[in-house]
Amino acid sequence: MWLAGLFCVSASSMADTISAREHYVMHCQGCHGANGKGLAGVVPGFGAELAQIMQTSGGREYLVRVPGVSMAPITDAQLAQVLNWMVDRYLPGLTPTYPAFTEQEISDLRHPPMDRPLVIRQQLLAQENK
Repeated sequence: MWLAGLFCVSASSMADTISAREHYVMHCQGCHGANGKGLAGVVPGFGAELAQIMQTSGGREYLVRVPGVSMAPITDAQLAQVLNWMVDRYLPGLTPTYPAFTEQEISDLRHPPMDRPLVIRQQLLAQENK
């Protein structure tokens, strides 16, 4: 009986991961690419700069309020799963110490979408470099 319960928990966790990946493919991959590299000069990638931003005081809010993220046609819970999947996949160095996004956090930060995300990105990068 306990083995069946373990299988259900494991299958549920796998479904959450697959769901997050599928939402990334449907709502993010078109611009950011399967590898998270973005489009040079147009769409930022998820590399070292994003890792720096995520460690600033406004980094979490930035990631949630970027218009493509904030306006994605998915629930707050699904968006939290996608962002956590992205951090695990594209910023694995943060994962051990970085708190997971929660549905409540997404709900609190998501709206309104951010104006001038590229300007704010540069401000956050400058903040990190001080």
